[in-house]
Amino acid sequence: MKRMCSVRRCALAMVLLAAVCPEALAQASFARISGRVADQFDAALPGVTITVTLGELRRQSLSDGQGRLELSELPPGRYTLTATLLGFRTETRLVDLVASATTSVDIALRIGCVQLSVSISSHPPLIDPQLPARSDLVAQLRIDERFDWDSPADLDCRIRYRATVLQEVTRRSYRGPIGGTIEVFLKPSTEIELGKEYIVWLTWRQDKNAFDSGRDAERLVMPIENGQVKTPGKSCFDTQGGFRCNYRDTYSVDDLFTIFDAVFGR
Repeated sequence: MKRMCSVRRCALAMVLLAAVCPEALAQASFARISGRVADQFDAALPGVTITVTLGELRRQSLSDGQGRLELSELPPGRYTLTATLLGFRTETRLVDLVASATTSVDIALRIGCVQLSVSISSHPPLIDPQLPARSDLVAQLRIDERFDWDSPADLDCRIRYRATVLQEVTRRSYRGPIGGTIEVFLKPSTEIELGKEYIVWLTWRQDKNAFDSGRDAERLVMPIENGQVKTPGKSCFDTQGGFRCNYRDTYSVDDLFTIFDAVFGR
């Protein structure tokens, strides 16, 4: 009898609480995010736009003068959180929120990637004489897959791709790994499209376990269109008979690899 009375009293108390303070029950079902936004040197970043999304739900907030962020009254669930600020890379996180709990999220924004514009003279050489000296491989690649952005330790803003090697020439002294499929780092300063073919000058990076194009310029990443490569103005290359220039605007891929083979030498 006493147990039944106790149950009735608890039920009555909940009804009275809901009648007196419905906001308290509503608040108990919500979740909250708090944290701090800083740069890669741990300096607070004010004015960072914090956006959280869960299905159709979308909420935004700005970090305050001390870099603190806060979003409240969020239904429980797995949210996508993004932090954006001009001049910095956008950071994205998946955050699991639980009812009646505060989830701490600290974010470090990295300095944004600078889009370099490369000035090319009206008569640049097709093959820079320095390229064979500093590159291990020139390859015809098909870009198959893009990976996520580099880890924070890689501050050069490169993107890792998986690519299929369709044709290649290596430097005489290079004895590194080359397979049908390789991973390669390219800067986003060059428009790279999945499924498209390119001719790329590459250097093996042991620390990244991948090939790297170095600084992207028009002479380092050249798109292939219908088996042809467009070259700006006069193109010059070194031969056994001396330095020779060709004034055609386009080359076939096969012609280019004949030239590359002569320069690199197998």
